[in-house]
Amino acid sequence: MKKYAPFVILVSAFVLRFATVGNLMTFTPDEVYQAYLARTIISDFHIIWIGISAGSFGMFLGPFWIYVLTPLLYLSKGDPIVMGYLGAFLGVLTTYVLFWLGKTMFNWRVGVIASIFYSFSALIVYYDQKGYPSGVSLLSVLMLASLYLTKRSAYWWIAFAFVYGFIFHVHLSLALLALVAMYIAYLRRQQLNFKIIFLSFSALVIMLSPLIVFDYFHKASNVLAPLKLISTLSEKGRQSQIPYHLQSTFDSFGRVLFLPAYKNNADEILYACTKSQSSTFSKPPFLIALFGSVLFFVFCFSKNSWKQENKRLILLSSLVVIVPYVMSQFINPYEYYLLGFFPLYFLMLAVLIEKLKLKFRFIAYLALSIFVCINVFTVTTARNDFGLAAKKKLITKTMQVVGQDSFELTGMGDCHKYEGWRYLFSVYGTSPQRSSEDNDFAWLYKDEVSSQPVKYSVVVSETRQSLVLNSKYKLIAQEGGFSAYILEY
Repeated sequence: MKKYAPFVILVSAFVLRFATVGNLMTFTPDEVYQAYLARTIISDFHIIWIGISAGSFGMFLGPFWIYVLTPLLYLSKGDPIVMGYLGAFLGVLTTYVLFWLGKTMFNWRVGVIASIFYSFSALIVYYDQKGYPSGVSLLSVLMLASLYLTKRSAYWWIAFAFVYGFIFHVHLSLALLALVAMYIAYLRRQQLNFKIIFLSFSALVIMLSPLIVFDYFHKASNVLAPLKLISTLSEKGRQSQIPYHLQSTFDSFGRVLFLPAYKNNADEILYACTKSQSSTFSKPPFLIALFGSVLFFVFCFSKNSWKQENKRLILLSSLVVIVPYVMSQFINPYEYYLLGFFPLYFLMLAVLIEKLKLKFRFIAYLALSIFVCINVFTVTTARNDFGLAAKKKLITKTMQVVGQDSFELTGMGDCHKYEGWRYLFSVYGTSPQRSSEDNDFAWLYKDEVSSQPVKYSVVVSETRQSLVLNSKYKLIAQEGGFSAYILEY
């Protein structure tokens, strides 16, 4: 049984993600931005030096993730479902690496328990199926693993440098793990000879090279962007965001353990839906969030967590993710900034459970079994009103009316207003002459935008959102949570 447990967990992680990704994958502006960038390379191969913007303060990620997506989108003829499959694959891979790391740092039971939490958490499954940000949890675990393994070989510093450099192409929420690396480097300073330092630095420079080139030709605009942001934080009258981030963090401790069934997964993981009255976004039961928070603080304030290097490494790595999030004044209170924290949190829970006395451990195992059953039920009963499959069906129905005639396209709604409709119509139907998406992305397809008269005006809206349209618009299709209307000029 012991031999097959990791295999069963991995198969479960695979099935839970891949069997539902087609219906549940969300496609929002972040994914649209990546898809359009990849499409520019496919249609006219060229080198890009930056990827998508990191926030709204003029800083950009590197392009390597776009290079990963480009061949996949080419093979799928632009179908963004490959982004969901890639995210799901990385989720399964994270499950395995987390098991291996727990077993390596502690023992087999810790690895199994931590991987069970990651494999079955409904919130984690939903994020693993999202095209962006993919791989944050995996990068977090890989950096923790490489830092831990530097005690066995100094060459693991090179691996850490590669992985750390890659976060600048994926998501910046893990950037402050450099502080933990500096601390570990100080502890292991005797192993840091010139060769290790040179190779590690070279690895980091290679990973950052596109951004270095970009900044060289753009007067260090990317490097200076955070400094400009910091200067705005000193403005008087600026409201503190800390209470909102604290509430979000508290809620996340509950949501990563429990989400209710029969809810729209898209409502659960899109920031706009956390503020929408029409959304089915779920706040966690207070007692579950409190229990999850208490377990985190129990680990934090345990003497052994600071005395034992393996536990201290997990704790420090967690704190450099969660504390900046809580204190931040310039990002939204949105739990996806904690994606790099969650696998570390699961390691903490696994360590706490493994250290329980046998009779209490049995109760914990029973609770873990209930956790698995509830979360599997949640994922398998999740509504896919705003998933990619529903969008594809709506586009097919709309194109049956539009045919080969020209049209303009407008997306409307509440928290599902920006759903990448133009890109999806270009893949599953035909491209509109112009669209409401053009304001943000037309610079990536400017030759495809036309001001010429069109035969139809098509509006795709979130059905549950009240809509005021010209009475001449006719409802032509409904699918999932979306409705399509058409006006013939």
